[in-house]
Amino acid sequence: MNQESQFTDSAGRPHAVISYVPGRFGRCTTDYVADRTRSGRAFHVRKTASGTWRKTEIPVPLNSGQRTKLVLDRYDNAYAILPYGRTAGASAASDHTDWKLLYDGAGLNAFGEVVIDETRVARDGVLSFPYQEKSSGTTPSALHVVDFRLPA
Repeated sequence: MNQESQFTDSAGRPHAVISYVPGRFGRCTTDYVADRTRSGRAFHVRKTASGTWRKTEIPVPLNSGQRTKLVLDRYDNAYAILPYGRTAGASAASDHTDWKLLYDGAGLNAFGEVVIDETRVARDGVLSFPYQEKSSGTTPSALHVVDFRLPA
């Protein structure tokens, strides 16, 4: 599977995030970054208890050509951290069909893909990711960390 991020739930079933420009936005992408920024969407793909695969669109535009990261909490709720720190979530109770934006990342002035501290998710119940502020020219820019307390 060509995926951007993957995680295993408490039953050992795989979950992944893939992304592409859905056909409803046109059949041919001619400019990868521009088309993904304008029309790209991330999708949550997972194996069900019956062994079939399900795919659900995360209803948040990518607004970027970069990748999304996926993590599950101890209750198997899913969190997708999109470029620039935007965070969407879906509950295990809904079979991960109720995706919604939880944090819009406004004011972060972040750039690039994020990296998840998976150890903190498992050990501390905290979704934690560093991000770097956008820079101008060759000027260094600040690094920050965002922490979200997950359900206990």
